[in-house]
Amino acid sequence: MGAHARGWWVGSLSGPSLTTYSARGITWWSYAAPRESRRRLVHDAGERGRNVLSGTASARDAERLLEGLVSRVQLSNPTEARSSTSVEVAVPLAVHGVMTDEHFAVDYFPGGRLAAANGPLTSVVREVSYPAITPLYAAQLLRQPKGALVGLLAPSSTGSAGPPTGAPVSTLYCNAMQSIDSVSSATMTLSTNVLSDGRVWLLPSWTFSATDDQYSGAKSVAISPRYLDYLPASIRYSRQKGTR
Repeated sequence: MGAHARGWWVGSLSGPSLTTYSARGITWWSYAAPRESRRRLVHDAGERGRNVLSGTASARDAERLLEGLVSRVQLSNPTEARSSTSVEVAVPLAVHGVMTDEHFAVDYFPGGRLAAANGPLTSVVREVSYPAITPLYAAQLLRQPKGALVGLLAPSSTGSAGPPTGAPVSTLYCNAMQSIDSVSSATMTLSTNVLSDGRVWLLPSWTFSATDDQYSGAKSVAISPRYLDYLPASIRYSRQKGTR
């Protein structure tokens, strides 16, 4: 057992091992089983991977494993990726049924042997109600440069918060000078934000898909801007040919 730059580590270099580390203001854990050679994995998987569990069976097993760490209601729907020798299951953390950008990952060797797993060591300790903005308004704010989010101003009410308001939309069309040429969809998620005082908040955010690749996957906090305290934006100018 020993410390490393951002956490603790215990185990063997060849596995099994357990590591904790800090990222985005919270603690994460990572488990690795004993290493297995590619040759053994191919042998154990059998012809056409017949001994590799299905994605559905692996997802059920991953959910049972994770229920020992977090409440079932805090787990969103799993996604699976199956190859000829392994299965990878990703299970997002959820709050009030809204998916966050934090997730657990569980990997399986042939026969359902646990290969690796990782995820956050976190829990929701406080909830505050803030007015939410529409996807269209959030999209219009994307072109406005902002610095780091340093604080949240006091809302008009506090207490238990329900699901963020607002619903995904099918198509948005915005003025190109103000925002995005075309947004094909907007999805509500909860994004991890570390404030200047070290507190970590999961803030409701609109995540966009757009015809313009520059903005596809862009996020905008869905809380009314009057409650958000940003640093002044850092603007850098590039020198172009033919200018002085």
